[in-house]
Amino acid sequence: MRMRHVSTIGVCLGLLLAAGCEQPPAPGGAEGEQYRFTMIIFDQPGNAFWTKVVAGAQEMSEILGCDTDVQFANGDASRQNDILETAIANGVDGIGVVLNYDDAYDENVQKAMDAGIAVIAFNIDDTQRAEGSARMAYIGQDMEEAGAMVAARLVKEAGLKEGDHVVCPVEYPEAVYAIQRYAGVKRVLDQHGITSEIQSTGAISVEDVLNKVAQYLIGHQETDAICAMGQMPMEASPKACKDAGVDLPIAGFDLSTQIARDLDEGRSIATVDQQPFYQGALTLVQLYYHAKYGLHPCDINTGGAMVDKSNVSRVIGLADTVR
Repeated sequence: MRMRHVSTIGVCLGLLLAAGCEQPPAPGGAEGEQYRFTMIIFDQPGNAFWTKVVAGAQEMSEILGCDTDVQFANGDASRQNDILETAIANGVDGIGVVLNYDDAYDENVQKAMDAGIAVIAFNIDDTQRAEGSARMAYIGQDMEEAGAMVAARLVKEAGLKEGDHVVCPVEYPEAVYAIQRYAGVKRVLDQHGITSEIQSTGAISVEDVLNKVAQYLIGHQETDAICAMGQMPMEASPKACKDAGVDLPIAGFDLSTQIARDLDEGRSIATVDQQPFYQGALTLVQLYYHAKYGLHPCDINTGGAMVDKSNVSRVIGLADTVR
């Protein structure tokens, strides 16, 4: 499985390098018309995580000579469906979309596919994958595998034992990414007799998340560790511990400059980087070559890289741009 993952990314990177090192052929379909793609992000603009997704999409769009429209749904499934419908009506050549809720977008994804518009899920996929959505491929983290990986690291590094309790703060507990990550985390913790609980933090701001995690820790003195299941709670948790007057081991997901600093200075143990730049870039690459050559998009697992004190120096300077 790991070798297949590496090989698939290697093929795509070969295409990227070829496109970047040579003058790209005249883009577009009939009569050289420029290919048009729509990328739809369910969240709000301004979140540093999505900045990296957009950076990847924009870089590849420039290299390949595409016209790429990035749209944000501001956390509203109805708005995301409206954007999908507009893209279909405009006859774009491909759509990348975050499938953050099962069943919410199935009708419009199918409508796009029926209209001959390629659809790739990125960052979050339907829990039933291809059986649950008509999308052609998924580019993003294997959430459950990553959850199990980080939980195992937390148990080992923190010396957690049977009877201990771990809180798992996350922005949107009902979203697919949270459900799947927690499934992996809980599976490992359960094997060790360690209890766990999801805490809903929302995504208003890091400061708001910080306050919510701190209040949880003050009210739950039995907590022995934190497994932060999203970028905002991972960034907020070290300061939340300080505000709550506790010293707890922390591991979790995603990267930002603050998360990298916390790893470098020993305030957190490790984080799983889902490499959002790849999610934007490889979605664009596959949409482009599907439109140009009819190549069928393929699933790519972008997120199994563990970042800790031993290797954080390689990414800290890029943590809020492409890493």
